Amino acid sequence: MSSSIFPIPCSPRSELARAALLLAGALAVTTLPAATRQDERAAVACTPAAGNRLHCDYRLKAGGTASGATLAAGTANVAAARLEPFTAGTDTTAVLILVDTSDPGRQPVMNEYAAHIGRLLALATPQRRFGLASFDADLVMLAAPGAAPADITRRAAALRATGLNTELYRNAIEGVKQLAAVPAARRELVLLSDGLAEDTAYHLEDVVHAARAADVVISAIGYPRSTALAVGMQTLRRLAEETGGVFAAASGPQAALPDAFFTALLAAAESGGTVDFALDELAAKLTADVTTLTIALQSADGPIELALPIPLAHTGAPQAAVDTAPPAPSAAPAAAPAPEGGAPPARKRREFVPPRGIGWPIAMATPVVLILGIAVAFFIMARRRSAEQPPITVPAGNAPAPAPRSHAFLVAIQPPSLRHAISSLPWRIGRSRNNDLRLEDRSVSRLHAEIRMNDQGRYVLCDLASANGVFVNGARVESAVLEEGDRVEIGEVELRYTCHDEHYEAEEPTIMIRTRTPE
Repeated sequence: MSSSIFPIPCSPRSELARAALLLAGALAVTTLPAATRQDERAAVACTPAAGNRLHCDYRLKAGGTASGATLAAGTANVAAARLEPFTAGTDTTAVLILVDTSDPGRQPVMNEYAAHIGRLLALATPQRRFGLASFDADLVMLAAPGAAPADITRRAAALRATGLNTELYRNAIEGVKQLAAVPAARRELVLLSDGLAEDTAYHLEDVVHAARAADVVISAIGYPRSTALAVGMQTLRRLAEETGGVFAAASGPQAALPDAFFTALLAAAESGGTVDFALDELAAKLTADVTTLTIALQSADGPIELALPIPLAHTGAPQAAVDTAPPAPSAAPAAAPAPEGGAPPARKRREFVPPRGIGWPIAMATPVVLILGIAVAFFIMARRRSAEQPPITVPAGNAPAPAPRSHAFLVAIQPPSLRHAISSLPWRIGRSRNNDLRLEDRSVSRLHAEIRMNDQGRYVLCDLASANGVFVNGARVESAVLEEGDRVEIGEVELRYTCHDEHYEAEEPTIMIRTRTPE
């Protein structure tokens, strides 16, 4: 039996043809497609290797290594020819720490960033190559992976929040691309952010797709500004869950994050190992060609199976062939005896001879012209009928009602009379694009304040833990019920609250008239 994974035809061939087929089969192994698969428990990347082998790099998202592995196709399977764990002491890991510096009002958080980066760098080894980058609208590489930990510590201490917009998703994708270019056995992107993304053209799914394609783990530490703004933690948690990383929310210096968290952060990327399978051994057990191979990993949490789109031709005994040849035709009936006097003469086939002259083309074209004429006549009549019909008018009583007006407005002081209708609740005010009222002023936080409605149906202005606060009639407030004419300050932007629309001031005042004195 041949060791090639491709079948050799059984029909007799010359020695030269057989040698060519064997060579083609051996070379075809190296052209097998690479395949990657992952689910919520593991990630696997497999490539063809010399010697008719399949080499797979796997990672367990719960940590640890596999105690065994098999490769199967249908009912046939083979055990791993080689199974080795990832060794942190010899295999390299590239880690890029990506820091959010987009909001000037969050400068105090920079100290927390530096403290946590220092604790992560305390786990540095020659095989762990750390790097540091910051982002707001764009990514800035401060120290490429492989830089000295002392240099990264110095640059982390100098971090300043000076940006305006937070393009979290786009810059996370850029961080993944930077890591993919680093030669390493494992790669991990560590996000330090509040998770509030202002991207409109990029989404969380784009980041997950890029990370999976590059086999990059994303872990995150979240820094919520307040309870009201903790919604961004969901984004960071989801990125970690979808790529096999870990997540934790921080809320103060050292953030009560134990050392075990930073150990687990690196272990998320440094789990698993490599496994090789002998493809010729599996091909010999097959009785038909297959297009999918399934790798099964034995982990501490049970078996993990991932299907890989890798074709494999069989070299084993083929299945019993099923006779599908059509049944032999029944014997032809005996020819009838020829009548006396010999066989009748064959009937002569009549040949079509078109009529001569011009009458024949006219006769053929007449029905076509008649049909076209009727169609044109119907079209003209329909056009005239539609032109003669008067336009349909809707009675005033049945006209659609105009869109309801807003019940309240914030009117800008500068430029004067620029009105902002409070059209939905809650109505958010801030510098980022996803606010209902966007104020492009550096004194305004990304999510600065919002207007809600209380149980009495009155509008309430609430501060969302902004850097420069919210003021109503000169007094700083956490929340305040708004009254007609209140002067509202959002950072350095001044507004006036009113329940009247733009037509109110132009209307004539009501005139008091003398009323009849009751008798």
